[in-house]
Amino acid sequence: MRVIAHLDLDACFASIEQRDNPELRGKPVIVGAPPTQRGVVAACSYEARKFGVHSAMPSVTAGRLCPNAVFVRPRMEVYRTESRLVMQLIAESGGVVEQTSIDEAYIDLTSLCPAEDQDSALLMGMPFGRMMKERIRSERQLTATVGIGPNKLLAKIGSDKAKPDGLLLIPDTGKSQFHDRSRSVFYMVLGRQRGRCWPGQAFKRWPTFKIIRVTCGHWSGLLGQSYDDLPSAKTIVHWNSAKTSRASVKKRPSSKTPKIEKSCELACAPWPATLQKG
Repeated sequence: MRVIAHLDLDACFASIEQRDNPELRGKPVIVGAPPTQRGVVAACSYEARKFGVHSAMPSVTAGRLCPNAVFVRPRMEVYRTESRLVMQLIAESGGVVEQTSIDEAYIDLTSLCPAEDQDSALLMGMPFGRMMKERIRSERQLTATVGIGPNKLLAKIGSDKAKPDGLLLIPDTGKSQFHDRSRSVFYMVLGRQRGRCWPGQAFKRWPTFKIIRVTCGHWSGLLGQSYDDLPSAKTIVHWNSAKTSRASVKKRPSSKTPKIEKSCELACAPWPATLQKG
């Protein structure tokens, strides 16, 4: 029996900017390159997301969708420092922490949740999830979403569905129900060779996996099948859960922590600290 939590800071970069600058609170904030130059959105607040803005979107497109947005230059050193402080709080929960990005981490709570069956153990993990969320809110003035499940995949799906500022447990007995077909999104597990994703012998050669979301059309294109021939949502979730059930949470040395924030620095060349368009 395993109890895995996935913690994701809500709109991390934008939330830090709103926390540090009260004038930005309640406004659509976009962290990234301004719409007047070539670049992308590194992060955006939930106020901006209501207009259809999202990470990795070209800044010029974001400016058209949300003309009153406040564009803010990324402060990567501030975000790195904040990430270290948050990860320290998470580590104090007593679980094994695997940081996967500047604002996400898996926490293995298995040793802290002894129980006779899987679902009872998962329920014992809920107080730890609440505790981590409350400490981040009270000590760092940020919000986080936590998903709890019997493996890393289901914990990730839980945090994705509970955003923002949520806490969701996906029980082992009802895991196949946690798939929103109405949004036409399937969760797949891809290995090092991204083009090969159908279950079978390929997974035996891939020691590491990455969780992504794709539309029905993308899924169909990858498999060369029509929409009607696709496996059911329950089948997909059940298969992925089984394939990732053995993936363990591994504590990373600080030197090996993923540094995806470098891409944000490259995408956002120097420019004035704050730009408001509108």
